[in-house]
Amino acid sequence: MKRFQALILSAIAVAVSAPAMPPRVYHVSAPTAFCDTVAAFPAVGSGRCAAVEARIAVDDPRRLATGDSPAWFGIGIGDMTLTARRRADIADNIDDRRVIRLTLTLGGDTLASRDAAGLDTEGRFNSYALEWNAAGDTLTVSAGKTRLQPVMSVPVKSPEGATATLVARGCVEVALLVTEEAPLPRAERLAGMTAGDIDAALASAKVPSGLYTYLDRSGDQAIARPGGRYSLAVVPEGDGNFMILYMGGAEVEPEFWRPGMLKGRLRPTPFQGQYDLDWYDAHGDTIPAAADSYAVYDFAARTLAMTFPSLDGATLRFALRP
Repeated sequence: MKRFQALILSAIAVAVSAPAMPPRVYHVSAPTAFCDTVAAFPAVGSGRCAAVEARIAVDDPRRLATGDSPAWFGIGIGDMTLTARRRADIADNIDDRRVIRLTLTLGGDTLASRDAAGLDTEGRFNSYALEWNAAGDTLTVSAGKTRLQPVMSVPVKSPEGATATLVARGCVEVALLVTEEAPLPRAERLAGMTAGDIDAALASAKVPSGLYTYLDRSGDQAIARPGGRYSLAVVPEGDGNFMILYMGGAEVEPEFWRPGMLKGRLRPTPFQGQYDLDWYDAHGDTIPAAADSYAVYDFAARTLAMTFPSLDGATLRFALRP
């Protein structure tokens, strides 16, 4: 409970558009047939890929000669491809010993190849996943009919801003293809601007741009407690938006915060001096129920008031320096 209270307003600042969950892009979200084709899908974002997941069925011949099926598919991310292909060892007319072989390649070189146990080999759907660890340097490939099971792990770095691809030979039906981007480290999310860039941005900027000092607050401290008497810079970002940058005064996690780091954003509304407010707490996290937060610049008093209705209407006010 104490950490929750400190989180709330504890860092006068907050927010870039940092989602609570890693960004996911559903490239295929309903059964779709692909035959003898290569399909490319936009990258999930500019950051590091965390995972690629798919659920796919292959229209295989009912009986095979010994060896590989002519029908197969590959799931790609950047220069890396996971290929799934059915193999048969014809022992007799009763048991042809079918398996699905998964092969992972990078730039045409084979990194690993394994036969995956427990997969459907009769043309029904199986699930496949490529997932990197938190450090982004080890890839685990999993597969299964209903539940994913690890098949192999390979020390290979996750690509950044990579395009996802699907290669089909023969016909395959794809029920799901989704990519997930890894969340940026806290310091990188809140990187902000250098002192020189801030000075340049403020040189000819109009209000509410400027340097601010903590003035006062209102609200129940048991619900929302500031993380310091912050000094801030409000800097134009384009399209009527402004960045709120930390300049000093942190009392919660002061060793983390550095001048110029991002604390929040102001987004314009149709009303002069009123803005939608994005906000990060003292720990660099988006505050709970932040969607209805707003800020008002008072032209006469030269103050910027930030209000959080979901936190019992708690308000922080900052005064624009002369």
